[in-house]
Amino acid sequence: MGFNDQTSDLYIADPYHGLYVVGPTYGKATLLAIEAEVVPFKLLNAVDDDQETGIVYFTDASSRFQRREFQSAIQVGDITGRLMKYDPITKQVTVLLRDLGLANGVAVSKDGSFILVGVQNLDIGSRRYSGTEAYIHMAKQALGPATNNFGSILGPESLAFDVKGEGPYTGVSDGRVLKYQGPDVGFTDFALTSPHRTKEMCDGSIDPSLEATCGRPLGLGFNYQTGDLYMVDAYLGLMVVGSRGGIAIQLAAAAQGIPFRFLAGLDVDQGNGMVYFTEASNRFQLRDIQELIASNDSTGRLLRYDPRSREVRVLLGGLSVAVGVAISRDGTFVLVAELTANRIRRFWLGGPRVNTSEVFMELLGNPGNIKRNERGDFWVAINNALGPPAPPESLVIPLGLRLSDDGRVLEVAPLVGAYEISEISEVQELNGELYVASLVAAYASIYRAN
Repeated sequence: MGFNDQTSDLYIADPYHGLYVVGPTYGKATLLAIEAEVVPFKLLNAVDDDQETGIVYFTDASSRFQRREFQSAIQVGDITGRLMKYDPITKQVTVLLRDLGLANGVAVSKDGSFILVGVQNLDIGSRRYSGTEAYIHMAKQALGPATNNFGSILGPESLAFDVKGEGPYTGVSDGRVLKYQGPDVGFTDFALTSPHRTKEMCDGSIDPSLEATCGRPLGLGFNYQTGDLYMVDAYLGLMVVGSRGGIAIQLAAAAQGIPFRFLAGLDVDQGNGMVYFTEASNRFQLRDIQELIASNDSTGRLLRYDPRSREVRVLLGGLSVAVGVAISRDGTFVLVAELTANRIRRFWLGGPRVNTSEVFMELLGNPGNIKRNERGDFWVAINNALGPPAPPESLVIPLGLRLSDDGRVLEVAPLVGAYEISEISEVQELNGELYVASLVAAYASIYRAN
């Protein structure tokens, strides 16, 4: 609310109904405006009045979410807020600023020469990401952000760094695991998951029908004590390769007598060497992913591999397209993302709730991989749909969500700079930078904090 000292009128921003004014005799407020530029107000929240000109400045925190949905606006990193002005003489509303992150305050300077507007600007933490500073392309060399010559292979779905911080390592559409050697060298071959793969048939392939033969590595992670790189191949099972790379060894192709159909995510407990991984579906394969998403399938599983006993145990079943997985820093629980259920589940590994699970967080978008940072927070890749699914690829707003170990949203990082409205699969933090991966892109990208 804000008074005009000359007229004694009180201007009011009602978060649900619009901009109002009450005269000096008070009584029922008069509605002045419910929209600007044909876009209805959704969450008006602040007003200030220029005492010299009588112009009223006000903010709409979001053009998508209402006050009762404020936490959802924070979660998705909404940037539809606006700063506007109302002229009491012409009775017109003018939009001054758009694309604000939860605009939540406005004040006119004493001399009327400027206006301050408060925004959360997508970021609950203190950092701001400058956008994509570099692309890491899947070709043999790393190319700058100005080029679109990405090479033929696709899908660096997950990223891993070794104990020295070298990499990232990533699996791609033609069945290879590549290691990034820096901008002068680019990516080089590191490992293969399929013993039947041939260069002639597979190199450069983006053909889903060849993936079962050529291999399709997805989630991967190092055991820092042994130097071994564990990975899941969507078709060939749980694999491992030594620190020098080469052809990976298959560790498991089934659990409880049920063959794997579509393995997806992986994480390694650095304390005890246990390997946690997910099966997205036991009915559909990766090449059937669009059918899987449309099917309401709930045959996904969370599994654990013990490198000492070489046994696989099913921890959770009945999951709705289980994708990302991450172990907590203290090893007491593991998180698993359910893509089509829009949620993250927590399975307790220790404590009074051991061997039970619960919903850790409900999400508005589809989650992908989960990666823990050095502080014990979790980064989740989120894709918020823009309208109904449209083949061959849904239009989304991709972002990274940083969560505390007790389920609080700590930070939201928008990732439209590199991926526009395409899906991402992973967000990982290392040394203050965000490394982002995508199953549908021909590159990984780096976002640097300002």
